[in-house]
Amino acid sequence: STSRVVLSEILRDLARGKVRLLYVSPERMVRDPVLRGAIGRQNLRSLVVDEAHCVSVWGHDFRPEFRQIPTAVATFEQRSNRVALTATAPPEVQADLDSSLEMIDPLVVRESADRPNLGFRVIRCESERERARELLRFVTWAGDKPGIVYTGKRSTAEEIAALLRRADVRARHYHAGMVPEQREAVQDDFLADTTQIIVATQAFGMGINKPNIAWVVHYDLPESLDGYAQEAGRAGRDRESVGLCVLMYTKHDIARRRGQLGKDRSADDLRAAERILAALPSQRRRGDAVVFDPETLSDEVGVDADDLNVHLARLESIGVLRRDVDCSARGTLAVGVREPEDEEERRRFRHLQHHVLRCRPNVRALIDFSALEDEHGLDPDELESQLIAWARERLVTFSSSKRFWRVALLSTSVDARALRSDGDRWQRWQQRRLQAVIEYATQTSECRRNVISRHFGDRERRCGDIGAQLCDLCSATEREWASVPDHLVPDPETLVDVPLVVLQTVAWSTAFQRGKYGEGGLKAAVLGQESFGAGRPLGAGLLGCPQFGALRHVRGADRQWDRAVQSLIDRGVLERQQAVHAGHTYRTLVLTDSGRRTLGLSA
Repeated sequence: STSRVVLSEILRDLARGKVRLLYVSPERMVRDPVLRGAIGRQNLRSLVVDEAHCVSVWGHDFRPEFRQIPTAVATFEQRSNRVALTATAPPEVQADLDSSLEMIDPLVVRESADRPNLGFRVIRCESERERARELLRFVTWAGDKPGIVYTGKRSTAEEIAALLRRADVRARHYHAGMVPEQREAVQDDFLADTTQIIVATQAFGMGINKPNIAWVVHYDLPESLDGYAQEAGRAGRDRESVGLCVLMYTKHDIARRRGQLGKDRSADDLRAAERILAALPSQRRRGDAVVFDPETLSDEVGVDADDLNVHLARLESIGVLRRDVDCSARGTLAVGVREPEDEEERRRFRHLQHHVLRCRPNVRALIDFSALEDEHGLDPDELESQLIAWARERLVTFSSSKRFWRVALLSTSVDARALRSDGDRWQRWQQRRLQAVIEYATQTSECRRNVISRHFGDRERRCGDIGAQLCDLCSATEREWASVPDHLVPDPETLVDVPLVVLQTVAWSTAFQRGKYGEGGLKAAVLGQESFGAGRPLGAGLLGCPQFGALRHVRGADRQWDRAVQSLIDRGVLERQQAVHAGHTYRTLVLTDSGRRTLGLSA
């Protein structure tokens, strides 16, 4: 993020015409009205969108802020040339880019994204324990070389990072569920080589250009070959060195991925879309548009905040609504000593400063646009535009600190048939993407580099034909780390203190004020199970347990949990209690005072 001081310098240089090249994140472009206004007044030669695959809802890393770029720049004084750059755009994504970025008769330049210094390996593991052991063997062989481990779930990222730390490896996890300050700290430590290994979901890596990343391991089956190629390509950025790209999978990964896509979600999608559409008219309005806080709306309609983006994109695709540029919900304002020269404008300036905001020169004041509308009848859009104009004239320093999403409602009902048709199209696309990565992983006859090249519409590129690093199918030799002796590889089972895991899990559960999780749910979470059985999935709370999957790699984990619980109860560290929720009585575990002292907690 850019500090206010630096941003002020950038705005000043923009106004003076001193900036030749400006890098702006899509989030900043969409959410910062002051910066957007300043850029819009420039004589732009080109608008370049890097990582442009993020624009496409059909891409592997859809980010809605990218899709708002055309709307965000629509108010610019002139339309500049537009350039979209990406290394991972199969034909469907390319077609979506043309329309989404409103490009006019674009010239398409395609070059192979293949990098000859990358070596591709695929390993099928028979069990979770074998997979963890294989990762530990690989990391032992890799030594101090930095690398990235990608996982499909946040809980797995935390679990594997903890496993590596117990093996004395400098590893940290990274995912979108962490607060921005945590993510930034982890990224900075990795770039500074303080952290050797990042264990992350796909949230990590955009814009990362760390030349000495020696390897990338995908710990489970990725959801698409597009995403795999993008993430694997973060290894070996120093083209003088070799980057290893390893994919580990089990047959259960394939079954799980297919199961996720095999479910008919049309009824659930329709109900979610109808709840969203029913809730939108009751939100605040600005002009003809509806504005809302996405987290509040997500809670209100019962959908995950990340899924809200997808639902809105699908409602937009069937013509129910239009997503417009975000607007300010709250902000900060600092007034200087200068005032507008125009007498009428100076009167409005003084009224706002002295009677509405009651702010003093050079003292930052907090602005709540909705409160000002309710209490003083100020139109939020007009007020924001005025503050932006004053900020450009350097009369005030204005910063938008919280944004509302803005949509224009085009229909009052959801066309179930259109939504299902769109959903069917989406599901078929997802299934094709999944099948592509399954075939990449399971086939044993074709060069892996060539499979990836063909997927992106490039000409055939086999390892041996172009003098590239050989993939495992083009090489007759055993994988490089197979020779590491067993006694040098930590056993994942010996890295786990089962009684301590049980104690930490119960302490986490006991900390909740509104109730406690059942003993069966805690056990399922620690064993890494996502359900109690058919049709009984674990809730989001248990899936977010810090010890989720901690015993996944332990043989006889079910029995070891039971033995550890009974031993801790016999020692007086834990006790069983009966709990009641919604009229249902169940058994739970709680820490005793002795248990709290054991963990160093206050009794």
